[in-house]
Amino acid sequence: MKKWNPAIAFVCSIAILFTGCSGAAVSPDVSARKIVSVAHSDTCLRIEPNLENLVKASTVIVTATITDMQYTYAEATPYMDSTLEVKECLMGDYAPGDTLQAYLAGGYISVEDHNSLLETGGDLFPEVPKEERTDSYIEFDMNYSKLPAAGDTYLFFLHPETESLPEGLYLSVGRAESLRAAENDSMFSAAGDAPAFSKEELTRMLA
Repeated sequence: MKKWNPAIAFVCSIAILFTGCSGAAVSPDVSARKIVSVAHSDTCLRIEPNLENLVKASTVIVTATITDMQYTYAEATPYMDSTLEVKECLMGDYAPGDTLQAYLAGGYISVEDHNSLLETGGDLFPEVPKEERTDSYIEFDMNYSKLPAAGDTYLFFLHPETESLPEGLYLSVGRAESLRAAENDSMFSAAGDAPAFSKEELTRMLA
């Protein structure tokens, strides 16, 4: 997979037509970069974000901290390439302190790379000067209230990638609804707008 400098069948077809290219990785430090557009990608094919569906679609469920992240894209889908350090494993064969690699749907694509992916060869951002396109970005927020970042801890619902991404990676199940922040010791809220659920409900579902 080509690198820059700066999410079972979950397929995200963003509203702009892309060719099926693997993408580049960009450093998570985009704070100084210009954001020229925000895409919500509501055309993502995803499960209904209730607890039963999240559990059924997962092979790994862990509470983990994101220790490193880069933004990338693959098969025309933007991802956050994330290293996770496990705090607690609720499904799967991981122990506290283990690490795993997961692609979370969403992130950033530079205007320059975005235009290179257009099937039509067009230019959707003619107002951005060519010399600024490497450092001008489109944000794909996937309905997160805020994009995840290194240092964040979530409950992750994951499944193994099968075809489009490098071997050994996990994908988040769906979009923002598959990442759950611990509101306290007993409740988990979605990074997006999906309903919250309790740890007790999850434990019963896994029993």
